[in-house]
Amino acid sequence: MTRTNQKASCIPTAKAGPQGRTKPRIAIFLSHYPQAGGTSSTLRGISRALVHLGYSVTVYCCATGNGRLKDGLTIDVNFPVHQYEPKSWNPFHVPKLLLQRILNNEDRIDLLMIHGFFNARNVSIARAARAAGIPYVSCPSGLYHPEIFRKHRIRKWIFSLCWERPLLRGACAIQTFTELQLKYLSPYKLSMPIFVVPNGFDPKEMDQSAPGADTHRTFWPSEGARFLYLGRIDLHTKGLDLLLHGVSLGLKTGQLKPPFRLNLVGADQGDRVKLERIAEKLSMTEYVRFFGRVDDQARWAVISSCDVLVLPSRHDAFPTTIIEAMAMSKPVIVSDQTGVTRFVAEANCGYIVQPTAESIRDGFARALATREQWTAIGWRGKELAYRTLTWHSVAKVAGEAYDRLWKGILAV
Repeated sequence: MTRTNQKASCIPTAKAGPQGRTKPRIAIFLSHYPQAGGTSSTLRGISRALVHLGYSVTVYCCATGNGRLKDGLTIDVNFPVHQYEPKSWNPFHVPKLLLQRILNNEDRIDLLMIHGFFNARNVSIARAARAAGIPYVSCPSGLYHPEIFRKHRIRKWIFSLCWERPLLRGACAIQTFTELQLKYLSPYKLSMPIFVVPNGFDPKEMDQSAPGADTHRTFWPSEGARFLYLGRIDLHTKGLDLLLHGVSLGLKTGQLKPPFRLNLVGADQGDRVKLERIAEKLSMTEYVRFFGRVDDQARWAVISSCDVLVLPSRHDAFPTTIIEAMAMSKPVIVSDQTGVTRFVAEANCGYIVQPTAESIRDGFARALATREQWTAIGWRGKELAYRTLTWHSVAKVAGEAYDRLWKGILAV
């Protein structure tokens, strides 16, 4: 699972660290934790699994508003979370107490994992880590895909040149979700170790969820195929405009025949009204429904209640919703511009499309044409997910990479 470039494999090893420790103390910075979303869920899942493997994990964050922890400083089931709410509008601002905590290395950490990309606070955290002599690992949460620069292009180009590139080059290593990220990192000309740690899922969370068919009786029509998009309602990144146009093309050409339903479920990123207008313009309101965000437990029930999960992203690093669908034995229709696509291809558990209306139409048509195979297709995905993508399995991959990296640093 873990891959490194040539320099990564040349890191020397050491027998043990200070005080005979054989595992590094890990800290993770995610600016918006614990606000709802995929990156927060990812941090929580891998942190808990690392702790179960014997690692010390500490989390730093700057969440505000609804994401604020009740006590400011709290302890998760397994790891401490230090939260400091920013008081300045400056995007680079990190509360002084958090910077001092890192500068003084009050938690005696050995490696600092900085999650996210194009995040000004990450720049300030990285500077503090360098000043404290703490090696940091940059963990980009997305692809540096050309489509990223289509929105706020000048602003992102300037940020990339002045801050993102130096942040990456100052890291002792880069952690990616997928080999696909390596392709888009190449223009940054990085020479440090790069290793791959995919996203995962927690089987216990799925087992505790309510049965979707009972919980959401009014969620679907009584007849027809049930297609689900689950994620933030982001028109461009997630390709939801392409999804609607693709389904419309299928209806016009007769490749998609009613009855069927496409439900879009997730937090609105400001695009829901636009998408509803597109659906109305395409005369698709009979087949498309929009729903708001569901909580972490209910999302398992929603997935359970569908037939096929759909994700037509223009670009996506490693969407957890596809893993969750695989874990629940659901076939998927997924764009070839996501990091999880290679697992779908390996398991042959879905239909891979390009982020175009025509390809999405064809993906839906292939899915409907093979409807009698959905059960077998779903079970192939579940087998791979449980074998490779549980948080326990993912944490073992991450831990091995952290051990090699830390021991190599000690040996220098």
